[in-house]
Amino acid sequence: MLTPEERALVFNTDWLRMKHGIMDKVMHLLGQVQDAITILPAWQQWPEAAPVRSLGAKISKGERYKDLPYVILDYPRLFSREDIFALRTMFWWGHDFTATLHLAGHSLARYRARLESARPALEAAGAQLYILEEDPWHHEIGAGIYQPLSAVAQTGWEQALDKDFVKLARSFDLGEWEQVVTGAAGFYGEVLAVLKGA
Repeated sequence: MLTPEERALVFNTDWLRMKHGIMDKVMHLLGQVQDAITILPAWQQWPEAAPVRSLGAKISKGERYKDLPYVILDYPRLFSREDIFALRTMFWWGHDFTATLHLAGHSLARYRARLESARPALEAAGAQLYILEEDPWHHEIGAGIYQPLSAVAQTGWEQALDKDFVKLARSFDLGEWEQVVTGAAGFYGEVLAVLKGA
């Protein structure tokens, strides 16, 4: 049986139309993030031969990440069994936007030393370190999942870089909607400059 609250919603189409409108705006916003990445100096100077340059952007959306709607932009993106290199921007309904660098396999091996030596720049960019040991597919920023890099001991940072994958992220409050594009692009610009060795 429907609860009184559910029964009221069944007859109300306005909230659903508004939700669809919001999701369309999120898709547009993530398209702007992609455009902003393409003009970052570090990305424009990225080697043309790098495998990650040949794959276009991918936007996916769904209704049930922990029971709430989401939209994800992966750009640039490379996902294979042996290699992950992705900048993942995610909108999660009711929570936040996140900008994430995800490296594993060949890409992590290639950039591990640069990440290790660039810790101060990553801290200054507001990076948080993913601290779960096994599963790299949690996306929310929160206690027990991410920790500000500035609060991670040096031994913890070194151990994190010795794992099979590393994720660094920065979150943006939903109230900062107008700053998401510049904020995410700024974070990605810092991250890409570190990886490129600029």
